[in-house]
Amino acid sequence: EMASYGGHPVNNCPEVRSSMAEVVSANSARPEYIYLIASCNSPVQTTVGMAAAYIEPLDHIFVAKTRLHLSAIYTIPNARRQGIARQLIQKVLEWGHSMNAAEADLNVLVANPARRLYEEFGFQPRGISMVKKLISE
Repeated sequence: EMASYGGHPVNNCPEVRSSMAEVVSANSARPEYIYLIASCNSPVQTTVGMAAAYIEPLDHIFVAKTRLHLSAIYTIPNARRQGIARQLIQKVLEWGHSMNAAEADLNVLVANPARRLYEEFGFQPRGISMVKKLISE
């Protein structure tokens, strides 16, 4: 889906999925990571969304502070526009506040319609990522 907004296509091979599952499992035990799953119980329990975030220190050449990075927010297409992503983001931001994060950031593709939701939460563009293709696909 992100490829349709100008992003990279997802690698769905089983090895990559297994590797990601291992990373999530390992990070779940670390206090600076949070993973949230949204589910619906109608008529059976179904996962409808997820969010992932972590606390990262900014230091060395920057004035020391911590930042909450929202690394993933996703709602399945047929569950969108029901407030699920909004609730997930709110919970992640509350967690970041409880972890004393000074700011929150995320990456979003320019064409992603979710940008409006992030802007409603107060996220504002700070920089620009520039990409140049070196080989044609």
